[in-house]
Amino acid sequence: GDSTGKCDSSLETMKGYLECSLTGPTVEAFSRRLKQASQPFVMFLATDERDSTYRESMLKLMEEQSDLIGLREEGKPPLTRAIDVDALILQVLEREIFSGNIPEGYNNNYSIFFIGKIMAQMGLFGLAKRRKYLCKKCNRDWVDVGLERIETEIQGSAG
Repeated sequence: GDSTGKCDSSLETMKGYLECSLTGPTVEAFSRRLKQASQPFVMFLATDERDSTYRESMLKLMEEQSDLIGLREEGKPPLTRAIDVDALILQVLEREIFSGNIPEGYNNNYSIFFIGKIMAQMGLFGLAKRRKYLCKKCNRDWVDVGLERIETEIQGSAG
């Protein structure tokens, strides 16, 4: 990962991190709701890691969480999808430049980073492992807070 040496972001470590962070009663209740409604659960990968093999492996690892959180049914595709948000943002920026909607030069790391930050703020929760200050083995509390917040919003809009 981008901060190897400062924070272990190897695939083995990230697998444990995801498995720990995406467990517990709050995740189980949320998963049941999604499964009953046949709603997908989309996770975005944002990293400045340039190794495409690592990125692809992380996306696969994220999608494998369908088994862990109970979002896979026999004979059906998993409800969990993982998207490389940096590649998605770059694709949109390049399309908009080509169409003349934004000027040349916006397809750079800064634009991708800031658009990704905006998208992350709109998500249910974020998980991060980078540098020493953000290098916990598990962030289940971040997931729980985000899922509890959306559950409250859903219940409030239904009433």
